[in-house]
Amino acid sequence: MGAHYGWVNVTKMEYLGNAPFAISVGIMENCRFPNDRTDVALTLLAGRWHGDLVAYVSDYTNLEALEGEGFRRMAELIPENPCDYIEDNGTDVGGLFSCFMGAERYCSTDDDPGADFMHPYQGPFDEEPVSYRYVVNETRKEYIDRMGGQYLCTVEGKDILEDVTPAILGDTNRLDYRGQEVLEGPWVGDDITPTNDRPGPDYTDVTPDYTIW
Repeated sequence: MGAHYGWVNVTKMEYLGNAPFAISVGIMENCRFPNDRTDVALTLLAGRWHGDLVAYVSDYTNLEALEGEGFRRMAELIPENPCDYIEDNGTDVGGLFSCFMGAERYCSTDDDPGADFMHPYQGPFDEEPVSYRYVVNETRKEYIDRMGGQYLCTVEGKDILEDVTPAILGDTNRLDYRGQEVLEGPWVGDDITPTNDRPGPDYTDVTPDYTIW
């Protein structure tokens, strides 16, 4: 069975549920553009989650085995698998977004404290996901162009491109930089800013340098 990935915010003890998204929760499936799940995560990173310790992790993630600086910081705060720990002890912020309206999840209620049944998301549902084109690393002065990734295939007339955003902020040993394997989550813990404004000349476009396929 493959690893199931999810977006977690260790700083705020929040996570993004996977209920309404059509694409499955594997790392490879989510390293593509367009992708609704990544859009919602980047909308959070541009606002509520900006400046926080955020990563895309799986139910197999072992923080003690990861060497990246961001994951070392995470291990100081989370005593076990971050995906499981934050889902058990944190808050699902999916209810902030309109796309979660009508979706259901296992969550405890007064009449179901053991969360044996699916319950509808509760929330304002008043935020709309933004499909940001650029993911900027202010710490390294680098950026990813989500519309500049390599062509993968065409589905129902729409071109599917590689988007390594989940991998560069995630736990996977499949991410390469110029043909060489890199530490897990090389951008985890850095100052990340999603934007639709192309970064200036002081920033380096590293889209061609990273690949997961």
